[in-house]
Amino acid sequence: MYHYKFLKKYRTFTPSFKLDFIRFAFNSFMFGFLLECYLIFFKKYEFMYRSAYSKELQRMRDIDNQIDDRVKKNLFKRQKLDELKKLEEQLEKLNQQR
Repeated sequence: MYHYKFLKKYRTFTPSFKLDFIRFAFNSFMFGFLLECYLIFFKKYEFMYRSAYSKELQRMRDIDNQIDDRVKKNLFKRQKLDELKKLEEQLEKLNQQR
């Protein structure tokens, strides 16, 4: 943790874990506060949010395209099945006429 460097003969207290914890917590808070200020004032948050938003939009577009592809495939299958049914009916009519 933190080490207090005083002259040993003039030291009036001994370092403790309690003081280390208080100093560590204060320094962590200050670092977080300064980091947030930096990110806000230099508009880094806007870039992060913009990139995250664009990534999410791209992901949703991909999902929509996959759904559209499935729908198109299903419609195509249905059309082909309808055509097959019509051809089978025509074949049955021809077989009945003979």
